[in-house]
Amino acid sequence: MKKVKTKLVLSIISLVVSVFLLATTTYSWFVSNKVVNDMNFQILQIDSQINMYMGSDVNHNGVVDFLDEEHIGMYKENKPGESGSSYVEYSKKYYEEEKEFTLIDSKYALSIGSTANMLNDVSLDNIAPTKVFTIKYEVTNYSSFENMLSFSFVEGSYSQEELKLYSLFEVRLGTVDNKGKVTFLGDWATIIGGTEGSYSYSGYTVGDDIVLTPSGPNVGNGRLDLWLQLRLKKDVTTSDVSSSKVTFPELKINLMATIEEEE
Repeated sequence: MKKVKTKLVLSIISLVVSVFLLATTTYSWFVSNKVVNDMNFQILQIDSQINMYMGSDVNHNGVVDFLDEEHIGMYKENKPGESGSSYVEYSKKYYEEEKEFTLIDSKYALSIGSTANMLNDVSLDNIAPTKVFTIKYEVTNYSSFENMLSFSFVEGSYSQEELKLYSLFEVRLGTVDNKGKVTFLGDWATIIGGTEGSYSYSGYTVGDDIVLTPSGPNVGNGRLDLWLQLRLKKDVTTSDVSSSKVTFPELKINLMATIEEEE
């Protein structure tokens, strides 16, 4: 009888131990699976800001004027409703700004997903042959994901007169390194193609391989500056230009979030 009781007790103990081990293993499996899922499946979020500046270039030769010594590392900010502008220090920088720019627009995009577009109007005053206009875009990525940038002008419905005016211009884009040096991405390119009476939007897309790093510790400051330059083509004369002011099709800045897959 004692042997039977002993066997029964041992069986119960074995059953309890087995159930405990099974529960622990199952819990560990779920926890492990959750960790794997959290690592490999993340919601991409575009969280970026773009500041747009017009470069000060007195002789319009494509070389932006230097700031005076006391304003190095600053830019001009126009105050709404007030005449003139004041100098404001860059809040975030990866190089010391020495050229003079005026803040003319600021856009912010927050989008759950992998892509977002930000649009900016590009307007030029007092256009004339040989003049080069310089616009700077300060793009900051506040998300934790690397972004790829590309730039293009938005295609729309424009009159032949507008297309003719746009066809007189060419454009180029450059990136600014940590010493403030600008490297242009290719040669000057046209926005509109065709001939009198049959102009068509040929577009201008550049980038795709421009990388905007994430913000946060150990990954960089998430900011990249770019120069966009526009000028009339070299063979254009004053008589070809029907207006001294032009507003281009909106410039679209495409941001695509990317994430490296773990091996």
